[in-house]
Amino acid sequence: MITSYSFHGVAGAESTLKIDVGPKPRASGKVRMPGRGELQVVGGGTKAACGDANKDGQDGIRSLQVNLRDAKGKTVRATIRPDAGEVDTPGTHAATLELGGQRYPGKLVLRKP
Repeated sequence: MITSYSFHGVAGAESTLKIDVGPKPRASGKVRMPGRGELQVVGGGTKAACGDANKDGQDGIRSLQVNLRDAKGKTVRATIRPDAGEVDTPGTHAATLELGGQRYPGKLVLRKP
């Protein structure tokens, strides 16, 4: 089973990241950041951390990590965290993208097959 997440809307920028979580997580997409330009997803290194932060008996995604590369070739690690601590139900959820010590609000969309 593959669960699909997408992250949209970094403040002052446009972004679309798609993360498929299954036996081997993978990501695709880009983030356009003010002052940093466009960052592309780098293959490999995608990780999902799961847990039951809200103690409802159902594990959910607590964080998603992807590697991004800027126009100069520098690779940076980005982490997406649901604002509620975890996401375990389909729909749109408030989330934060952490990149280079900065935090950017957005939406995390969960789609289950």
